[in-house]
Amino acid sequence: MVEEREILSLVISLAVLVFAIANHRGLSEIPRHQLLFASFAALVAAWVLSVLEGFFLEDTLNLMQHILSAGSAIVLLVWCCLVLCPGRTRARS
Repeated sequence: MVEEREILSLVISLAVLVFAIANHRGLSEIPRHQLLFASFAALVAAWVLSVLEGFFLEDTLNLMQHILSAGSAIVLLVWCCLVLCPGRTRARS
């Protein structure tokens, strides 16, 4: 069963995705913007799967949704580390 909040989250995220693509030139000034965009794209894909799982392949799509959500968080963490702590990205020996 599809919940209203899942549909609303998907609609809002797709609107933001369209905005991000339309304003790619301005957003490309953000340091390492490719990682930030990849994180958001994975989150949007997770929300798409969240809606689709209400119609078919519930368990499989639910697993994929959670993997994409975790991947999005990991990529966002990497982006934060690279942008906010540039001197600490190398391992210390």
